[in-house]
Amino acid sequence: MALTYVGGTSGGGTGASYSVSLTGLTGGIASAPAAGDLVLVVSGFTQIVDGNPGVTTPTGYTELADLYGNDSADANLSVSWKIMGSTPDTSV
Repeated sequence: MALTYVGGTSGGGTGASYSVSLTGLTGGIASAPAAGDLVLVVSGFTQIVDGNPGVTTPTGYTELADLYGNDSADANLSVSWKIMGSTPDTSV
């Protein structure tokens, strides 16, 4: 089975948490994920301490990487994934 790119989006926030819609995807074959689709989430931020920028809601995401770079401008990065169920997530 060949892989097909469904679409992508980006978002951001200024607080400890924020939501990104999965219903306006662009650049692929659909505007939202369907059942059985793999969703990858890459999130990060800069801060002066080691934090966790991973996905907290909705549940079911598996974190592949939680990286921290300690320098004059510290960086935190998380990569998570989830296979969409019968009711795909509309935001993350």
